[in-house]
Amino acid sequence: EHFYNIGSCEEYYGSTSKLKENSKLASTTLYSSYKISIHKFLLNFLKNNHINYTNLRTFNIIGKDKYKENVISFINSNIVSKKLNFYNQYAVRDFMWIDDYIYVLKIILKKKHNYKIINIGSGNGTPILKILDYISKKKNIKINHRISYKNKMKNPKDIKVANIDRIKKIIKSYKFVKINKIIDMLI
Repeated sequence: EHFYNIGSCEEYYGSTSKLKENSKLASTTLYSSYKISIHKFLLNFLKNNHINYTNLRTFNIIGKDKYKENVISFINSNIVSKKLNFYNQYAVRDFMWIDDYIYVLKIILKKKHNYKIINIGSGNGTPILKILDYISKKKNIKINHRISYKNKMKNPKDIKVANIDRIKKIIKSYKFVKINKIIDMLI
């Protein structure tokens, strides 16, 4: 009776402000072009077949995944021994703990809201430099000489943070785990 598609914040073009559900979609990578194509195909199919749907655009979900590395586990496992390579030192991302994500999904599925798109993120942006700094302080390691960036120019559009006004209406006063606590749980 209702179809839920789990999309990605990678469907959005970066921004200098929090991304709303109606923010511009643009493919900047092969992955994002596939996600947008799937979104458009599903949208067309669901509309033509009169099926209710919601596209859930997830931001950066982080947990203790032993099979897939996230930015925090990557930094943590390579901070001492390897050179850390990043695309953009000014990137800002919205990180959400996996338990918070599952909680939000359960509420959305239970209440069956009629939104066509819902951003799922914490609504808080964290610069990659802040994560590097926090981990290096926790481990008492100086890392500046081991970091390199492919893009040294500041890109103000490399910000992918969710506007979570819709989520706030759905989950009310639930508090998301903060990024420092997520890092502490992972290192």
